[in-house]
Amino acid sequence: MESDIELIKDFGDGFKIIKLVGENAYKREGFLMRHCVGSYYGRRVEIYSLRDKENMPHCTMERDQQIKGRGNGSINPKYIKYIVAFLEEMGMSVGDSEMKNLGYVNIEIIKAKLHPEKNRFYNDKYLFQEATFYGDDGEEYREFDLWQYKPLVTKIGFEVKFNFEISAFIQSACAKILTRVSEKTAVANEHSSAAVANQSYSAAVANEHSSTAVAKGINSIALCRGVKSKAKGKLGAWLVLAEYDEEDENIINIVSGKIDNEILKEDVLYTVENGKFIAVKEG
Repeated sequence: MESDIELIKDFGDGFKIIKLVGENAYKREGFLMRHCVGSYYGRRVEIYSLRDKENMPHCTMERDQQIKGRGNGSINPKYIKYIVAFLEEMGMSVGDSEMKNLGYVNIEIIKAKLHPEKNRFYNDKYLFQEATFYGDDGEEYREFDLWQYKPLVTKIGFEVKFNFEISAFIQSACAKILTRVSEKTAVANEHSSAAVANQSYSAAVANEHSSTAVAKGINSIALCRGVKSKAKGKLGAWLVLAEYDEEDENIINIVSGKIDNEILKEDVLYTVENGKFIAVKEG
């Protein structure tokens, strides 16, 4: 009944935010959204619901606590603009996991590297994951730490969407790393030689045929540009390897990955074949 709800905001296009008041509203919301909000009636909480013109719910919000989609899942992207506008107007804040349901990620760690005006920050520390991130130079942000916030690929049903133009991204990211840590860069410029990056945020570059790059420092990178070059590193380091055509020695693939002990193992030597990391024996 009308007495079970209170209209809080009308967006003027059929969508609105209502506040749950009566027990029937709580039970209906829980039933249609397939979560436990029905049991919240009688508690000292404020519960809001995004409704369409048919009065059907699409998002349930507990003030300063939770934001849930159907079945406690993520929010359909087409409804996010309404929810974010409501949160901003109400001055509401929720945790990182709840913001993730809206497609937003906490970028506090890299915020100093981002442009203060070209990026649209929410609550001064969140960015919409699918938006373009801009660096402090005003250009698209292309550094490897971005992959902590935006996945390399996104699976949509049976389709795979690449979120970056891989070759351009890696070239730009590597160039910035080498510029920033040139004094921390070890380079292997001789056949079958090895370069080791021992310091934090350092780089090991294997330029020559059959050379090896080793990333031992925190957040270090092993970059292999030589034909049949190899790389390994410690947990958390990045490996970037080029694969060459055996006949004309032109680059045909550039493959990168972070050592996580799941896909790429710590202290295991890798090369690249057919666009994939392949573990190889040392020696």
